[in-house]
Amino acid sequence: MKKAVFTFVVLCVFYNNSQAQYWQQQADHTIDVTLNDKERTLQGFERITYTNNSPDTLSYIWFHIWPNAYKNDRTAFSNQLLQNGNTAFYFADKEQR
Repeated sequence: MKKAVFTFVVLCVFYNNSQAQYWQQQADHTIDVTLNDKERTLQGFERITYTNNSPDTLSYIWFHIWPNAYKNDRTAFSNQLLQNGNTAFYFADKEQR
């Protein structure tokens, strides 16, 4: 019986050590923006502090530049809206985008 318990404990220890470690990335954002409602513009500054908690070295980081989605009616965003049956953005004037 003692051998069975000992074997079980040893197997549990090895099993726990073989598990991949769980880690979470951290990205802190600080955004300062000023609205000019007369000119209908935003002017801003963003600071991103990214902490890599993974055991791997990152050679690059992907960013989604969402404002580029609104630049004209030929973007992937515009195409997706059209595929969903929403034509308001596609036919909007440049000032409304």
